[in-house]
Amino acid sequence: MLVTRLAPVGRGRRGSLARLALAAALGLSAFGGYCTLAHAETTGTNTTPPNVDPRKTKVKVNAPTPDPKPVADAQTALAADKADLAKATEKLGQVVGKLKAAWEAKPEVAAAIKAVDAARIAYDAASAPVLDSLASRSDYKAAQTAKEAAEKRVEAARSGDSGSSDGSAADSSGSGSGDSVATAATDALVARNALTQMRVDALAGDPKTVAAKQALTAAADKLNAMRAEFDESIKKDPAWASARKEADDAQAKVNTDTAALAAASKKLAADQAAASAASALQKKYDQEYAATHARRY
Repeated sequence: MLVTRLAPVGRGRRGSLARLALAAALGLSAFGGYCTLAHAETTGTNTTPPNVDPRKTKVKVNAPTPDPKPVADAQTALAADKADLAKATEKLGQVVGKLKAAWEAKPEVAAAIKAVDAARIAYDAASAPVLDSLASRSDYKAAQTAKEAAEKRVEAARSGDSGSSDGSAADSSGSGSGDSVATAATDALVARNALTQMRVDALAGDPKTVAAKQALTAAADKLNAMRAEFDESIKKDPAWASARKEADDAQAKVNTDTAALAAASKKLAADQAAASAASALQKKYDQEYAATHARRY
């Protein structure tokens, strides 16, 4: 902040002449018994200008005037460009949608999609009786019970419930400790993994299900390869390229606006802090000066 010293000059006619002469020499204005002397040094919020005693010399503290307009302008620009980005993104999606619809209408693609759907239905039909049989086994039921109990212990540990099924003590604060929650969560994960592994093993042990899974994987791989080719092919489409560029340009503007808003907000905050500090410092100097001067020269 800029600190200006207001130097007292003598009273009366000679004082007036002296003020005018001093003002003329410095190119400044004389007023009310004081002349403004520029003290072109920046000081901290709690320091006094060099060689100036605020109890004896009138001091004026200047600071930047906070201007919220740049922030408001940046917010307006960002909102407008976000709207443009949304439109550009929607346009790109529409272009891709049309291209994808035309691609899926191709006989070979339509056949591949149907093959995946049929393979999935066959796999579900093959695996359903295997899973039903597994669910009736006592070891699976025990694993299911263990999983449910472990998950309840997680909730009890998080809430600090002293009535948890394992009888563990609760945190007196009403919420579980980090260690107890982590331990319970680990136990629950182990229990879920054990249950999952039992299902995997059961399905892997059924030849019919294994064959259906292999057929589904092969059909899905074929369709995915065709889809990858489509994703590459649309990049050569003029409509897609134009829409993609429009969306990319809109995103770039949003990124620029976001950075500009952050910079404007930072400057406004700094100016507000400087103005507040300057006001406090001015009040301090005025009080010190007033305390030692009952009247102006």
